[in-house]
Amino acid sequence: MITKIAKCIVKPEALTEFNEITDNMIEETRKETGNVRYGLYRDAKNKNIFYFLEDWKDKEAFESHLKEEHLKKSITKLKKTLATEMELISLEVEK
Repeated sequence: MITKIAKCIVKPEALTEFNEITDNMIEETRKETGNVRYGLYRDAKNKNIFYFLEDWKDKEAFESHLKEEHLKKSITKLKKTLATEMELISLEVEK
């Protein structure tokens, strides 16, 4: 299993749009083969920082996710709501 964490810093004026985009993104991604968990979490201290926590069965499942048309469209829209580029961290289960 692999885990991905994506940090998003959202422009304050774009919070509503960000939430609308991510609602659909989450719903569609959770239907994908190989998805174990896909959730969006808000930073407890800064309401403009969000984290996607994603667990995928394997690298192939994640790579397939990146090719999904719904994701490509959502990411294009999402980028317009972000104050900075999204940061992505990749983790693999050690034990």
